Amino acid sequence: MLWLTYAWADNEAGDVDYVVSQLRASGIPTAIDRFTLAAGRHVWDQISEAISDPNRCSAWAIYSTKASFQSPACHEEYHIALARALERRGTTFPIFGLFPESYDSALLPVPLRTRLAVSLGDPDWIERVRSA
Repeated sequence: MLWLTYAWADNEAGDVDYVVSQLRASGIPTAIDRFTLAAGRHVWDQISEAISDPNRCSAWAIYSTKASFQSPACHEEYHIALARALERRGTTFPIFGLFPESYDSALLPVPLRTRLAVSLGDPDWIERVRSA
């Protein structure tokens, strides 16, 4: 299962939903907050549990836009949940940016700067995600 973090502003036109539907249609199980989290439970605990559990998550990506890198919610998810996942699962846990457009590498969190990213402009982007 791929956990995809995104800024809600980036999904106002359904862009993230489209990416998720394409990934799922190609056989890549993909989880996002609104399809995965249960009402009444602490959000960050659920996200951390989902990402940290190897039986529930095999990779993590962020829909990489200026909005997501400036979103307090994405920032918190990245720092709380991902830090716990890396601590429990080590450096082999695949993390990557999924870029719908060009980007300024200065916006990237340091761990993402040292890994290959996936561009939605690449005609083989789904295969790049699958290889993670």
